[in-house]
Amino acid sequence: MTDFNFDPNTMTRAYAQRKALTEEENVRPKARPKGIASKPDDGNTDTSSDEPNFYDKMLDQLLGYFSNEDEADKWAEINALEDKSRQGVAKSLVTFKKANAKRGRVAIVTQGADPVIVARQVGDEVVLEEYPIEPIAAEQLVDTNGAGDSFVGGFLSQLAQGKDLATCVKAGIYLSREVVQQSGCKMPAQMTFA
Repeated sequence: MTDFNFDPNTMTRAYAQRKALTEEENVRPKARPKGIASKPDDGNTDTSSDEPNFYDKMLDQLLGYFSNEDEADKWAEINALEDKSRQGVAKSLVTFKKANAKRGRVAIVTQGADPVIVARQVGDEVVLEEYPIEPIAAEQLVDTNGAGDSFVGGFLSQLAQGKDLATCVKAGIYLSREVVQQSGCKMPAQMTFA
């Protein structure tokens, strides 16, 4: 059973809320959250407005948040975090406002070859854990496209089976590691995660 209070119906409810918000405001969702650039140097980081947008309203519904290192660094910048470390970002994401303050949140920051950072709420405390990444020889690293999506897919594959958080993270690491050793985002022919 999961150890972080995940409700599998949350995504369905979040989609329904997204649709209702979009219809209520008669707007289409923006392509990305206010202030989040698709690339750190694309200049599309309008943070001047204090008006909550669609994404601000949705973030408080999330019980889990996945981020790569660039997204984590941008979160720290936009939110002017005092602790701009990726551990600080993970803590910030976990403690960000929630519609239901009684529900915990999990934040996961992937960092390529560096350890995966996991922050989760346990009561009023934030617990930080790091999961190491086994090094890959340079000649084995073929294509990093899809590494993050593969991590999330591996994670969710175990979550859907009711596995604990550590197993979910290890499955994410396993699948992303397998995918970067192939050209294109492809599933390995033989899955050996156990």
